[in-house]
Amino acid sequence: MKSYFVLFVFYLSIFVLTAGGRIASSDETAFFLETQSVVERGTLAVPDTIVNNGSYGRDGKFYIGGGIGYTLLSVPFYSLGKLVITIFPIPEIHQIFILKGFFSLTNQFVCAMIGVLFFMFCRRVGYSPKLSFFLTAALLFTTNLFPYAKSSMREPLLTLCLLAAAYGMFVFKGEKKTSYLHLTGFAIFYMLNTKISFAVLLPVLAVYFMLIYDSSLFVSFRLMGFKILFRKKAFWRDGLILMGWVVAAFMVIGVYNYIQFGSLFSSGYTNKPQPFNNPLWRGIHGLLFSSGKSFFLYASITVLFLWAAPRWIKSHAKESVFFSMLFLVMLVLHAKYFAWAGDGSWGPRYLIPVIPFFVLPIGLLLQNSLEQSKKLYKFAALSLCALGLLIQLGGVSVYLGSYLRYIGEYPYQKDFSDPEFLFKSRYVPEYSPVIGHWELLLVSLEKHMSGEIGIIKIDNAQERIPIADAQKVIYLIDYWFMYMFYAGIKTGWILFLFFINVIAVIVSGFHAIRLFVKAQGSRG
Repeated sequence: MKSYFVLFVFYLSIFVLTAGGRIASSDETAFFLETQSVVERGTLAVPDTIVNNGSYGRDGKFYIGGGIGYTLLSVPFYSLGKLVITIFPIPEIHQIFILKGFFSLTNQFVCAMIGVLFFMFCRRVGYSPKLSFFLTAALLFTTNLFPYAKSSMREPLLTLCLLAAAYGMFVFKGEKKTSYLHLTGFAIFYMLNTKISFAVLLPVLAVYFMLIYDSSLFVSFRLMGFKILFRKKAFWRDGLILMGWVVAAFMVIGVYNYIQFGSLFSSGYTNKPQPFNNPLWRGIHGLLFSSGKSFFLYASITVLFLWAAPRWIKSHAKESVFFSMLFLVMLVLHAKYFAWAGDGSWGPRYLIPVIPFFVLPIGLLLQNSLEQSKKLYKFAALSLCALGLLIQLGGVSVYLGSYLRYIGEYPYQKDFSDPEFLFKSRYVPEYSPVIGHWELLLVSLEKHMSGEIGIIKIDNAQERIPIADAQKVIYLIDYWFMYMFYAGIKTGWILFLFFINVIAVIVSGFHAIRLFVKAQGSRG
């Protein structure tokens, strides 16, 4: 457990170092407002003048709806922010930014947990500590999961829940301990209470649960010449454990909906007209092959899955069926969604939860190949990781909304249903965010060096974008220490906090490498 804690601290310190500490998009603001209402006023209702992604409830108040999971998880982080502004003499105009900054730590915590859990999954598959460490780093820092660690979107939490559900059943398959089924059940429970649309994955999880029961768990007898099979008592007992968690999830969802909207089946999203009216092939093309939203571009290491798949299918047939079904359901569901691209976000946001299931099989190429092939695969993996890290650093350094403003596609000029909506950033290679973010970053650095961007005047700290000069928003560099600079915080304090964070990365990284890389090398 100590070694896993070291891993967690290492990943968390990197995510904190690269954090933005800002809340910008409408979804992020909505979750912040809901968390603030829960802590400050003991209600789920939020002000109706700041965001529009919600609905009016039966009491006439405005509610976000859609699930309580993310908000509940973020309550401790918001509360920590309240403690800080209570203890330290922070000017009132800056207090809201402190609260938002601590609230935004939620996903950094979640992504560090994803790292630890994925490392454990790799070890359970049979990978060495060194390879598991590499694959985990590839998942966390070379795919578009990295920029989402600094967001306040739900996708990292959904990724953690889905990964935990899969891990629980995978380990249960070998050990048959019901504690792992409870892990799976709780993960499903929390996933559904974070985003109810993930209920479409319940049949997929049910199929995998049935697959992990092999023929030795059947009772057979013959009737009129036919062989009849019945699953043993353990199957029904274990199935009821998972079913109990699912029923509990829907009960909580029903109560949550009733409190807000007066109906068990009204989530706040049910009043949106035809949300799944996007042409299927347009969504599939965009999610897989477009220059601005391709899954394989933003998670470039997953390209190696094409070579790993035959080996994975041969050695893990049941998991192959499970992973394939997960991807197909997620792909079709979100390809049909009117906002299939998850716009206002980095890459194909809705497909983030399936990235771990593409990265996990790649380990077979790097561990079980012939020596000559292994060298080739290692070179390919390292090259794709280098490319992926380069891409993600662009996404981490520049907020996507700034880039859309920079190329004139925000505020939106067309409706979501229009095939030309955000056409440049989605489909034109020259305007792809993976290139454009680096271009904008260089322009921003020039403006900083010339003194054009410095301390930014706060217009109204309670507004969603509280900056007086909206044009300067485009050129802000998206790191917490830069926002402290823009706010006029003394340079000494900024450097002190920055170096504390860097030292945490170095110390925890040294211990993690010593535990999982150097130690293995010294043994073999």
